[in-house]
Amino acid sequence: SKATMEVVLTKWALNVTAASAIGSFADWLCQKIEHHVLEDEELLLGRDFENEEEHDMTHDWARTGRFAASFGVFGGTNSFFWYEYILPKLSGGDFWRMMAWDNLVYNSYFMIVSLTANECLKPREPGDPSIASAVAYALPGTWVTAEAVMLPADVIMFTYIPQHFRVVFIKSVDVIWMVSASYYCNRQVPHPDIPYEELDDPTSPLKPTP
Repeated sequence: SKATMEVVLTKWALNVTAASAIGSFADWLCQKIEHHVLEDEELLLGRDFENEEEHDMTHDWARTGRFAASFGVFGGTNSFFWYEYILPKLSGGDFWRMMAWDNLVYNSYFMIVSLTANECLKPREPGDPSIASAVAYALPGTWVTAEAVMLPADVIMFTYIPQHFRVVFIKSVDVIWMVSASYYCNRQVPHPDIPYEELDDPTSPLKPTP
């Protein structure tokens, strides 16, 4: 009915808004941590960090927007329909079936499509790694971190959280692993001819130019 559809759309809009806000905050926090770590590394090496032009410490709002769109709007939409409608029907409310479907199937799907969406939104130039390569590089770390958070969160959610509060609960937990997801999906994919340790050295002659 029209009333039912309005309720669904309202709940979807609220959940996507919350997921986008969480994604934005997670990426903002991740960038703050990255800048702080970089500054500490430079100080340990005895470099004049503040006067080195190659370090741009301004916040990358385009990156935040991409992350919020891919993990918030797109990922939030997936999560809303999964936890509200699809998972209850697939599992029949059984605890172990919910755990299996959520952790073995949905989480992998969520990571792949969200990382792919994030890569598709990035500006690309000739010589950049393919979208598939970038996703494959970011996926292992993102998936392991997410599972480390989501496994205990799922136990709590499927045991104690009522159905109509589960999307809200899982989105509030997401911020924990989304910080690491932002890090993994924004790392530079290593070039096959460049040693990995050289990628983080901005003065290295082996570092690819944009």
